Amino acid sequence: MAVRQGLTVVALASVLAAPAAAQSGRFQMEPSGPNILRLDRETGEIASCSAGDSGWVCETLVPAKDAEAPATALLDENRRLKARVEVLERRLGQIAAIARGGAEIGANADGEAGPAPVATESPDDRIDVEKARRDIDDAVEVTGYALRSFRGLVDALTAGTN
Repeated sequence: MAVRQGLTVVALASVLAAPAAAQSGRFQMEPSGPNILRLDRETGEIASCSAGDSGWVCETLVPAKDAEAPATALLDENRRLKARVEVLERRLGQIAAIARGGAEIGANADGEAGPAPVATESPDDRIDVEKARRDIDDAVEVTGYALRSFRGLVDALTAGTN
């Protein structure tokens, strides 16, 4: 038993003697006071190992991460974002059609030209065409007022220089 433990210590010491960058196996060992930290490169688990009466004992400090969890979360987020992009593209098409003066941006259920159906994820995503037109008219009116006011200011400032 003592010979086996001695061989384990020698093997472990030789691993520790090599620089961390040169270690290419699954585990990376680093001394930490009287203990040794063991990093499992495949799972991400970190354990603190120490020599005990019956051999080496390792206590997990950082548990292994579920390798599938990040990938699953990213796939879910990707699906959600793709669905959102589709909704936004439809809304952008509707806004462009309104800006052109009509709501004809596609075909109706019969395949004839007409207002495109509003198929979105939720009722909150639907566009009220008439409200959008009123909002655009209001924006144009405010912009016109701002431009007239600015023009009046420019005229007042340049009136004395002529």
